Amino acid sequence: MSIFFFLLGLPLLCQKGMTLVYMLDKYGMTKTLVPISIMEIIANVYIYSMTELCDDIELMLGSSPNIYYRLCWTIYPVIAGVLLIHRMIGGYYRDGIIILTLGWLSVIVILLPTFYVAGHNLIRYYKQGDISRVLRPQANNSEEFLHTRAERQTSPTGYNLRAANSQHTLPQTR
Repeated sequence: MSIFFFLLGLPLLCQKGMTLVYMLDKYGMTKTLVPISIMEIIANVYIYSMTELCDDIELMLGSSPNIYYRLCWTIYPVIAGVLLIHRMIGGYYRDGIIILTLGWLSVIVILLPTFYVAGHNLIRYYKQGDISRVLRPQANNSEEFLHTRAERQTSPTGYNLRAANSQHTLPQTR
C-alpha cells in the first residue's frame, strides 16, 4: 500500500508538480468536500432535527452540545454555500482550459455517486408511494441503543448516563 501511494505522489515532484498540487488544492478539496459537508449538516440538523441530534450526542457523551455548536450547525450551510459559490465563480480567468476541464471533471467524478444514491432513493420511494421515507432514518439501530433511548424518553428526569456507566466497569490493567 505504501508503494502505491509513493508512486501516486511521484508526479508531484516532477516539473509540473506544482500545477498538480494546485489542481488538487483548488478542485479536490473545496469543490468536493464542502458540498458533502453541507449535505451532511442539512441532513443531520434540519431533516433529522437539532433536538434529536443533541439528544443522541447527550446519550453518547453524557452532556448536550453547547450553544456554540448549535449555532455553528445552524448557520454553516449558508456561509459555506456562499463561499463555495464564490470559489466556483472565481478563477476562470487565471486557470488554463486544461486545468479547468480536469478540475471540474474530478469534481463531477467525486460528487456523482452522492447525487446518484440520493436520486436513486428518491425515485425508488416515489415509485413505492412513500417519498417521505427518504427523510426518515433507516431502522437498523442496535437493540441496546433503542432500549436506552426508550428508557430515556419514558423517564421523567431524563437519562443519567453516568449512573449507567458506573454499572459497567472496565477491566483493570497491570
